[in-house]
Amino acid sequence: SIHTPFHGGTLQVPKSFADGNGDALHYSADSAFWAFNTVANFVYPRWQLAPKVIARAHATEVSFMKELEEEEKSIVEQYKTNPEKAMRWLTASDEVRADKLVRDEFALFGELMVQHRDGFNITSMGASAPDHGGFQGGIVPQVDEDGYSAKWYEQIAKDTGDRYKEPEGEALSPEMVRHKAMKLRIVSKSSRGRPRAQGGAVDDVVLV
Repeated sequence: SIHTPFHGGTLQVPKSFADGNGDALHYSADSAFWAFNTVANFVYPRWQLAPKVIARAHATEVSFMKELEEEEKSIVEQYKTNPEKAMRWLTASDEVRADKLVRDEFALFGELMVQHRDGFNITSMGASAPDHGGFQGGIVPQVDEDGYSAKWYEQIAKDTGDRYKEPEGEALSPEMVRHKAMKLRIVSKSSRGRPRAQGGAVDDVVLV
């Protein structure tokens, strides 16, 4: 969750953060609770996305600090002469900021879903990408399987040692070669372009 600032003395809670706008058993598409949970639960099984999501959250919080500094500088004199009007203005600012945050968080979920759905990394092929055409056509994307990080492959090799290593010099039948290729594909998810463990550790693994 992104830490969202509210001024002390604010006159009302934004709808996106208010009680009654969704709850633990009822989804709401304009609730902060559900915005943060939607993104978080998408990332849980795709932990490689976490650094990007966390960095974006941090950048948002930093921008909030700058916004608050400017807002409070501009309102402090008015607060001295008309505190009620000043608090109405700050309440409105807090509400705009909170509701925009929720929209941005749901938009982030949309970006993640589009690019990382179904275990793939789906990106643009560029301006020259082919198009399906037709009534239900559309641009053809670049599609790669996500796979796992090199660090994770290295950890697998370290933890299992020689347990699954193919004995050197042992001839494999064509059927076993196909079986090995299939198993390696499952382990690596054939992540085209993704780094492999150093020393070819993954290529030495065979599941039986």
